[in-house]
Amino acid sequence: MATPRDREQITLMDRVALAFLSGCSALVLGGLLWAGVYLTAAQFALDWAPSFGWVAGFAAAMAVLGFILLENFVGNWVGDFASGVLKLLRAITP
Repeated sequence: MATPRDREQITLMDRVALAFLSGCSALVLGGLLWAGVYLTAAQFALDWAPSFGWVAGFAAAMAVLGFILLENFVGNWVGDFASGVLKLLRAITP
């Protein structure tokens, strides 16, 4: 998705930009999952709420991995999920 083609010409700014992209996409995905768990717990009237710190930790870990490995794992996961949904919709529609 957001991987440079020529690894010989990678600059520090490329790494920082990819880390920022990875961190932001992980924060959005983690926030959506956190909201889903929070709302589900509220529907069942549980006296438990998930900590948002896990979302921030996940975003930080994905930003560090994006910086080191030059790969946006969350973007790849979302792309694979969207591809699967589109294939499913193509299969069930005439």
